[in-house]
Formats: sequence, structure tokens, C-alpha cells
Amino acid sequence: MIDYLKLWITDEQQIETIKALPFLEFTEKVNSTTGEAIPYTQKAQWGSMEISVLPFGLQMAGSIHKYYKGGNEGDFTFSELKTAIQNFSAEFNINPNLAYVKNIEVSVNIHPEMDAEQIISQMLCFKNKEANYPYRDGNESFYYTEFPAKNYFFKVYDKGKQVPYKKYVAPRSKIYAFK
Repeated sequence: MIDYLKLWITDEQQIETIKALPFLEFTEKVNSTTGEAIPYTQKAQWGSMEISVLPFGLQMAGSIHKYYKGGNEGDFTFSELKTAIQNFSAEFNINPNLAYVKNIEVSVNIHPEMDAEQIISQMLCFKNKEANYPYRDGNESFYYTEFPAKNYFFKVYDKGKQVPYKKYVAPRSKIYAFK
């Protein structure tokens, strides 16, 4: 399934159209001494999406799955993805021909026989890369590991600890997501 998406828009007219949308409230950092706006700090949050003005144009980043379904704990089919993109494009007045996909997260949810936390704790390396365990810095509530590569990350986490138990999902700590 597709989850996280990062779009870049560089067309000035398209950017101004998006910035003028009445449901978006852009904030901007200012220099506390001079009151001057700090360049490229305009941001707006809308649901699961963060919209940022950057030197090259506009970036829209977030979970297309959460945008469409309100959460990302269930399946997200290709036909739902197409509908979500159509709805998103219409809602933000985006011409899809002017938006570039910069990042896309593809994932698979599985239900292993053993506890996901146990599997994750035993992962040592992937393609000769040592595992990175960000949770070891005190973030025990989101138990995962990742293996950074040049153009992608391979991330494995315990979905049961990320999302509250729901009746259509297997019991907590038995969901294992590959991204």
C-alpha cells in the first residue's frame, strides 16, 4: 500500500492558487529583533498534510492514506489510492501535470506468528547496513528499526504499538509493517 507522499510544485501560478485556498492558514517565522519575515518558513497544516514554501517552490508532504481514510492502520487499495489522488487534486486545485512526486512510501502489513517487538529486536543488518533503532533514544512508544540506504529507507515497525487496537486489526504487537 502507499502511505506517505511528498509532492513538489514549481509552477508559480499553481503555487499562488494553492496558497490562496481559504482553508489553509500559512504561518511564517519572523526575526524577533527586526520583525522581518524569515525566508522560506511559510507552512500550513491541513489534516495529515504539511504544505511548505521552499526555495524551489511548494512542497506538500504527508500520508495520503490518512488523508483519504482518517488513519493508516487498515489496507489501502490501488483503486482507493487513485480516488484519493483525484480528491486531493480537486480539493487543492492541483494540476497533476504540474506536481512532481519526490517521495513515496510503499508498505506491507503482515501478521507474524511471533511478537513483532521480538523480531525487530533481533534485526542486525540489511544489505550490509547496521540497523538504526531510533526508539533507543527514549521513544519506546514507537518501536521500530530502519536501514538507511542511498535512495531509500527500509523500515520495520510494530504497527500494534503505533495504532490503538481496532476490531479489524489483529491484537496489539502482532502487526508488522515493512516500509
